Amino acid sequence: MIRCTAILPAFVLAILPVGHAEAQLKAPEELFFANLPAEMKNLVEQMYVAPTPAQQAAAAAKLAATGEAAVPALSYMIRILGEPIDPVVRRAVVDGLVKIGKPALEQAIGGLKSSHPAARQSAIEVLGQLADKEAIAPVLDAFLHDQAGSVREAALAALAKLVVLQPAALEKVMATAQDKAAKPEIRGRAIKLIGRLAGPAVPVEPLVAILQDAGEDIRMRCAAADALGRNKSPAAVAPLVAALADKSASMRVWAAVALNGSSDPSAIAALVKAIGDENERVRVRAADALASVHDAKVIDPLTKALGDANAEVRAWAAVGLGNFSDPRVVPSLGDALRDADVGVRVRAADALGRTHLPEATPLLIQTVGSVTEDAQVRCAAARALGGLRDSRAVPTLIGLVRDNDPALRQWVVAALGRIGDARAVEPLIGAAEDAEAQVRAWAVLALSRFRDPRIIEPLVKAAKDADAQVRARAVLAMRVAINDPRVKAALQAAAEDSDPVVQEKARQALGKAG
Repeated sequence: MIRCTAILPAFVLAILPVGHAEAQLKAPEELFFANLPAEMKNLVEQMYVAPTPAQQAAAAAKLAATGEAAVPALSYMIRILGEPIDPVVRRAVVDGLVKIGKPALEQAIGGLKSSHPAARQSAIEVLGQLADKEAIAPVLDAFLHDQAGSVREAALAALAKLVVLQPAALEKVMATAQDKAAKPEIRGRAIKLIGRLAGPAVPVEPLVAILQDAGEDIRMRCAAADALGRNKSPAAVAPLVAALADKSASMRVWAAVALNGSSDPSAIAALVKAIGDENERVRVRAADALASVHDAKVIDPLTKALGDANAEVRAWAAVGLGNFSDPRVVPSLGDALRDADVGVRVRAADALGRTHLPEATPLLIQTVGSVTEDAQVRCAAARALGGLRDSRAVPTLIGLVRDNDPALRQWVVAALGRIGDARAVEPLIGAAEDAEAQVRAWAVLALSRFRDPRIIEPLVKAAKDADAQVRARAVLAMRVAINDPRVKAALQAAAEDSDPVVQEKARQALGKAG
């Protein structure tokens, strides 16, 4: 006994790392007495105390690679999920537990009792991927009752896959959703889950009943509307359309949210009416919903909504009008470019670009060139001009390549690349030496749009840029002249770059070149 007491401190000191920061994990003390094979004990120890996250993750992966033989180490893998570990280590442990499979099920279920939300969240992720019926009840319990929102969200994602394995679980969720004696937050979560379980096996009638019950808690009715919207069942459209006329503004808001994306004519008609609702929150959500509709019947209502008192309504109206290549929308969006709200003007500029109409070009040229306009709006106008690809914008854009605003310069060079007019080559070569790395990166990518010998030397030079993103873009751009000896030499040098992304892209380019 005396000998063991004397040896133990030396043993512990030998296996613990020296000189680590105080935040460094320590292996569980019982590991030193555990009856584990020496190699497994060493891997568990390294999973906790290896000098770098990559080495910790490698140890976890090696444990998992042993399969069922790793069962004695499972408790240590679950325990480390409750420690402040690097995301790389957490991912490796989760993946490792999933790889071990069924033997990890019981330990993962036990992990749901951890006092650490991150550990419970990770355990749920494991259970969701194991997809075993035994996991359904504990994960459902966590979804309904866990205090941490991150844990409930993880459980929701897992249950979307798990519940289909056990119809009885769905029945329990349905019963909870309909139980008026249950706590509102618990019922709300059950309703939310039903909304995520779209498909013929999930009846919408209970949700419709909650939605239509005027005596029901308004929070539950709104949750039911949201769930029906997520479910996307055709049977939900009529009840949601009716809810858009409900006396409760909150109910009308959620009905509009639920009908977002619906192409049903009755839904579109109801949303068109709702865009004139007395409540501005309803109008905002109706405008948002109509912005995703590609039916020309909404052009006039959206045009009218550009005059709404609420800026968010006007912004969504502008977004929606951008869906149509109809000359009628250009004057309205042109007026929106003069809106008092910056956000509306940004959306109007973006929308004009999406119309693909040549009539939009003069309005955007004027906007991008206006030195009194807000920088965000000018950037949006430059983006839009790139989308239109109208060469009439080239002289104005070239004049802005050296603008004081780096964000504007970035979008200007990107637009010149998309337009592809040869007049832009020299200005883009100059932009490839801009003081801002982001501008240089976009400039070298823009140069790749041209089959012009003048671009070779600038691209070769950019492949040696101090910024890794610029070098990566240069490697991509050089593919247009892959047979040029200067390009091949630059790619060969880039294949040994200090940045792994640059290396990989260069090697891929060389591989395609043969």
